[in-house]
Amino acid sequence: MVEILLSKADVEILWKNKKFLAKGKRGFIYFSELRGEKFAIKTTNESSDALGTILKEAQNNKTLNKIGVGPRFYYYDEKRDFVIREFIEGERIFDWIELNKLGVGFRQNFWKIIDSILIQCRKMDVLGFNKYEMTNPHKDILITKDLKVFIIDFERCRFTNRPKNITQFCQFLVKGTMQQVLSKFDISLDRDSLLVIAENYKQEMNEENFAKLKEKIRKAFTQ
Repeated sequence: MVEILLSKADVEILWKNKKFLAKGKRGFIYFSELRGEKFAIKTTNESSDALGTILKEAQNNKTLNKIGVGPRFYYYDEKRDFVIREFIEGERIFDWIELNKLGVGFRQNFWKIIDSILIQCRKMDVLGFNKYEMTNPHKDILITKDLKVFIIDFERCRFTNRPKNITQFCQFLVKGTMQQVLSKFDISLDRDSLLVIAENYKQEMNEENFAKLKEKIRKAFTQ
C-alpha cells in the first residue's frame, strides 16, 4: 500500500533530513520538514517482537482519516518500512491540564477537549474500529494550542463487532489519575452512574444513548 501524496523526491528529502524525536516499544519517531510543512516519520523498532506494526499503523491511519480521526496520513514506504504523517505540535492531556489549569476558561476548554475525544471515539465505534489504549490514552492524545484534539498511534487498532472506544474512555475518566484530577478541580463525575450509562451504550450503540452519556459528562464539567 503506497499513498502517492508526496513525490518520490519529496519522500527522499524528508527521509534524508529526519531528526530523532522519541523511541517507543514498537517504533522510532522522527521529525522532518519540507517547504515549511512539518512531518512525523515512524519506523520499526527492530528490537521489538511486534512485526508489521508500521504497515498496520499506515493502513489504520489512512482508514481513520476518512472519518476525521488522526493526523493526516501521507505515505508508506514498503521497502524501508516507514510511515510519514502530519506532525502534531501538541501536549498530552495531563500535560495540557498542568499548563492550563490557571488559565481563564479552563473548565470550559477542558470540556471542549473531552467532548472532542468522545466524538472521535464515537466515530470509531460506528466504524467498528477499536483502539485498545483508550482505557489509558495519555500518550495517545495530543492537544494543540488552538484546542484541536488528535488521537494518534493506531498500530493496535482493529475492526471488531463490539468496539469499546467510548466505554474504555469512560473508564479512564473515572479511575486513577484522571479521577484525581477531576476531583481536584471540583468536577464531580459519579463513577457508578456514568458506568451504568456507558454499559447501556455498550449494549445498544445508538445516537440516543451516546447523547445521554455525553450530556452526563458535560454537566459535570459545566455546572
